[in-house]
Amino acid sequence: MAEDKGPSLYKLVIDRLKNGEITIDVDKSSSLRTYARLSENPFIKLLHTTVYIFSHPFTIIGVVIFLLVMGEFFFILYYAVGLTILLVLEDYLVKKVTLLSALKKKSVFDELYKNGVIKIKEIFDPHHPI
Repeated sequence: MAEDKGPSLYKLVIDRLKNGEITIDVDKSSSLRTYARLSENPFIKLLHTTVYIFSHPFTIIGVVIFLLVMGEFFFILYYAVGLTILLVLEDYLVKKVTLLSALKKKSVFDELYKNGVIKIKEIFDPHHPI
């Protein structure tokens, strides 16, 4: 005997998101591992690789030591500012790509929700008495 399960969680989330009843939040630490794989854009994959290389501890230590030895103290500031800009850009793209990928395909949504990458939060009406 087959049971009728009703609408899927994906369909319910999409409908309630369109109505403004819920929000979807992204766990940044979990999505950092998946957002480059989810994106089909080669520029996002290139950005992910660039951020990984420039923010690796060995790279940071090597660049700082090299610039100190060469006497280019001001370039350390350039490196720090550039690295900060790359990290902020990646932080923005992580959330954007993860949410768009989750809302685009049901299989991606199910995988991200199961792994705890996306979290669904209900918005309460502030004018509604409790």
